[in-house]
Amino acid sequence: MDRSAHLGEHLRRLRAERGLTQRELAEPEFSRGYLWALEAGRKTPTDEVLRYLAGRLGVSEDDLRHGRPTGLAEDLRERLAQVRRRSAVGQVWAAIAEFAEIAREAAQAHLVEEAALATRCLAEARMTLGEAGQALTDLRTLGPTLTELSSPLWASVIAVEAAARYRIESAEAAITLLEKALGELRARPSAQPDAELRLESALIHPCLASGAVERARQAAERGRLLLAHAAEPEWIAMYHLNAGQFWQAVGELAEAERGLVTATRLYRELGMEVLVARCLWSRGYVLGRMDRLPEAREELAQARRILSEAGAVFEYAGATLEACDLARRLGDLDEAAALAEETRRLHEEFEYAEGLGEAHRLIGLIARDRGDLDAAESALRRSLDLQIGAGLCGEAVATARVLGALLLGVGQLAAGIAVLRRAVVAAEETG
Repeated sequence: MDRSAHLGEHLRRLRAERGLTQRELAEPEFSRGYLWALEAGRKTPTDEVLRYLAGRLGVSEDDLRHGRPTGLAEDLRERLAQVRRRSAVGQVWAAIAEFAEIAREAAQAHLVEEAALATRCLAEARMTLGEAGQALTDLRTLGPTLTELSSPLWASVIAVEAAARYRIESAEAAITLLEKALGELRARPSAQPDAELRLESALIHPCLASGAVERARQAAERGRLLLAHAAEPEWIAMYHLNAGQFWQAVGELAEAERGLVTATRLYRELGMEVLVARCLWSRGYVLGRMDRLPEAREELAQARRILSEAGAVFEYAGATLEACDLARRLGDLDEAAALAEETRRLHEEFEYAEGLGEAHRLIGLIARDRGDLDAAESALRRSLDLQIGAGLCGEAVATARVLGALLLGVGQLAAGIAVLRRAVVAAEETG
């Protein structure tokens, strides 16, 4: 059915539902014959005609133009909210199919905002399952419609795309995308604090991973200034969660903990249990660095339980990395080794260089603590290769220090210096 015929059928249905004759709907502006031609699909209405008929029928001009059932946009948004609530507490696998169906229905009805929101939710769910490549494929379906989105929705789509690019490409790819988006956003005529906050928050982790600590600081500080003007609770919570990574990286552990407590509260109020678990995981890291080890172990245990029950396997793998490191620091090397192997296997399945590099680093540390220096050297070299290959210079330098110290400790002076030099050169090349 062509567009004119589809519109005509929709027009005829709306008129019948309201008990109007063709003459009653058309007059006084138009003739009955003209309306008959429209309903038969023999004529295409102008914008002026659509505006008149939509007003008489009590529907929006766009609903009439695209043949949408009345209230479809509201219905789709309500369905989307319900699926998001279920996804937030663990029904991720089922949510993926529902998000995809809502996105399809919205796109078919030319509901650009609803299609983009559903697609973003779909991509976020994919990321939770470690499917970054598929998430990126989903987001690419939005194509040129991105320019039609409201600034907050547009920024949130860009942030999810950046996270996917970070996982499957590099930290630099994510930073480039986010910096470009921030430039475009700031060039717009009116301030968009929620959108800007979302993008600045997304910048923090890739900047830290690439060794751009000062740029991460700028993102954290600018985000803090934006909080006073932001209105979206989810973006405010996300800022506190992401900024916690910066504060903990620079040793401001009390500041990091305060932000994570705030993020946990906000996510609990929103009913977003997977993100509550991500906060618990981050707080477990912070408490561990504050030598509050029993509290840290409890936070990480809660995080892993929630993530496991939710089927959030990617986040579960990350929380398991931290639980592994904590077990090692507590001297429970058998538990640490089991956790390290579990998270190595998961990150290998995801093909996620950062997580896999950290898993090998922990395997190396556990082997070192057990006195198996050959196994330690092998694992640490594998970790260093992965981190340098992914442009994770901050992590690479830290791993190189451990490996260099190990080599120097057994008298391999030249090898130890070579390892340290390699990490420094990689950091300089990345900038």
